[in-house]
Amino acid sequence: MDKLASKDGNMNNHFSNATNMKLLKISKLSMPLLTLALLWWVAPQANAALLVGNRNDNSVLRYDDETGKFIDTFIPSGSGGLNVTVGFAVGSDQNYYLSNFAGSSIERYNGKNGDFIDSFVPKNSGGLKLPQDLAFGPDGNLYVAGTVNGTTNAILRYDGKTGTFIDTFISSDEIDPAAPFSLTFGSDDNIYLNSAITGTIKRYDGKTGAFIDNFTQSKPGSIPGSLTFGPDGNLYVADFKTNDIARYNGKTGEFIDFFVTSNSGGLSGPVL
Repeated sequence: MDKLASKDGNMNNHFSNATNMKLLKISKLSMPLLTLALLWWVAPQANAALLVGNRNDNSVLRYDDETGKFIDTFIPSGSGGLNVTVGFAVGSDQNYYLSNFAGSSIERYNGKNGDFIDSFVPKNSGGLKLPQDLAFGPDGNLYVAGTVNGTTNAILRYDGKTGTFIDTFISSDEIDPAAPFSLTFGSDDNIYLNSAITGTIKRYDGKTGAFIDNFTQSKPGSIPGSLTFGPDGNLYVADFKTNDIARYNGKTGEFIDFFVTSNSGGLSGPVL
């Protein structure tokens, strides 16, 4: 992401070379963000673009990275059975992996043209139900936050090449009762998991899945959603309720500032 609206609405080059980062590019679009499932910026093989998941018709739209001008419908409505996507990841094959929330599966799409390839993780594989976020780990495998059999929360692990279920990497015993909304890997190769209800960001060993600590806590009264680490090594957390993006020290978890202030550029319901 070369430009991101911030306190002064014009921050340059803080997020360059962000091919595998899921970060908002705010105030580029005039459409109401409440109609969107999520925003993410990627650099496809051809040209950099802003991809927007459209919850209303289960499609993914593509916009010019610099001007915000609509380019095309990158993934057509309902392609591959897509039904409400709330998570996105880029694989080592440079294809796009989307969580199919209502379909309880993970769909794979061609990174060049958006064509549906396959259901990389088939419906209910490993007991997967209502998948939220997903991320490829340092080991190349795919980690998915969701519920197991619709009753308990967990992080499930799948083979990064085949999509085959491996195991329940983090069990419900180690996760807040509130559904895990977002996960990401830090530079320490550990998993950071956020609950939109409790606001706690927990850290887990990236090799064993063992709980390490409560890395940080979002401010009272907030409804924190997705999170990601920036190239500066700090942790960025989007807040649904206060419509801002908070920045925390990536080593200590200490609050730094509101990187994007409340409602900047018309921000509403941000998802990183």
